Amino acid sequence: MSNEELMNMLFQVSMLTRRPGRPVGPAPGGGLPDENASDQFMRMRFPPPVKDMTSVGFRSQGRVLALLSVRDGVTQKSLAEAMWIRPPSLSELLFKMEEDGLIERRINEKDRRQVLVYIAEKGRRIAAMFSAERERRTEEFFSALSEDEKTTLALLLKKLLDSNSEREKEK
Repeated sequence: MSNEELMNMLFQVSMLTRRPGRPVGPAPGGGLPDENASDQFMRMRFPPPVKDMTSVGFRSQGRVLALLSVRDGVTQKSLAEAMWIRPPSLSELLFKMEEDGLIERRINEKDRRQVLVYIAEKGRRIAAMFSAERERRTEEFFSALSEDEKTTLALLLKKLLDSNSEREKEK
């Protein structure tokens, strides 16, 4: 089991203890794929990786960059749904990001009523730095465990997740 898979499982277990009513996982109706669980888990546990990245707004702007790195050229509506935020809040965020040269908004050539959001080269570089730092921290986080311990941890986390899943089906 990879460190990334273990981090995803840890995040899923941590979400089971969240307050009811808080959204978890992908947005309703599909939207974009949500950021991966280890991104969320690492963001909750560690400060931004590099001092000059704090101006990016590690949470919201970093999340937009991560989503656009996976799927570029999406509508603002899809992005708002994937991030679980209101469209006016996203619009304000995207305005700042566009001013900073992190994203570009372009009219959809197929449907001129739509505006599509694209990651700019500067945004792509910052997203790559975030990703590399996340990977480094994930490796560091699990370096205290042997492969046998990681396997045991994975089995225990899977047991917790399966147990919760069964309880949810019974409701």
